[in-house]
Amino acid sequence: MKNILKKIVIILLFLFIMSFIIIEGLIINEGRLDDDINSENIDYIIILGARLYGSTPSPALYERLNKAYEYAVKNKKLKIVVTGVDKGKMKMFQKLKQ
Repeated sequence: MKNILKKIVIILLFLFIMSFIIIEGLIINEGRLDDDINSENIDYIIILGARLYGSTPSPALYERLNKAYEYAVKNKKLKIVVTGVDKGKMKMFQKLKQ
């Protein structure tokens, strides 16, 4: 009985790891194909929030903002929504509005 249970656990663990690897591979591969996106078909961009150091964005937020800016330059009608918690750091939002 212990051997059967052990085999079932090993098989389930193997299936979980393989599905994780496949899904992550698809996500990474799709992320690399973002240059093929036709920016004229995009109405909105949602930028997920990340840490601010004073009024300086974290590296993750900086990259997100740069990529959104690239799409915004191509499509002037694009609307950008920036998410995150406002902890009294409106300086960054004011810079984005400019």
